[in-house]
Amino acid sequence: MRNCVVGSVSKLKLKSYGVLGVKFFKLFKNCPVSIAHEIIYRNGKDIPWGLHKKTTEFVYVLKGRAKACLGSRSVNVRAGDYLLIPPGIRHRFVTGKEALVAMSVFNPPMNFNSLDAVLTKDPKKK
Repeated sequence: MRNCVVGSVSKLKLKSYGVLGVKFFKLFKNCPVSIAHEIIYRNGKDIPWGLHKKTTEFVYVLKGRAKACLGSRSVNVRAGDYLLIPPGIRHRFVTGKEALVAMSVFNPPMNFNSLDAVLTKDPKKK
């Protein structure tokens, strides 16, 4: 029988990548997904483009606003919105005067030791 997992985001290890802060939740071993608490700090206009080669990312916005750049498409997102980003789609979030706080679910799972994250060029620049 498995035990339930109970924890606090405030106690998770934070890793910073420039204007992006990430905390991975501790889940069951061999869980089919991983979940991260992500913060894109205010005025995050220079966050680089990235993509996941094999991983689908589901993002649920908890707090704040941003422009979500998804390949050649841009949409404004705010608390309560969600996005599903398939593998291979270049994406980034551009924040303004407030930070964006989100929960991301990754399938297959990722963690700090196995990031399926690749920085890419801006698709509009050649």
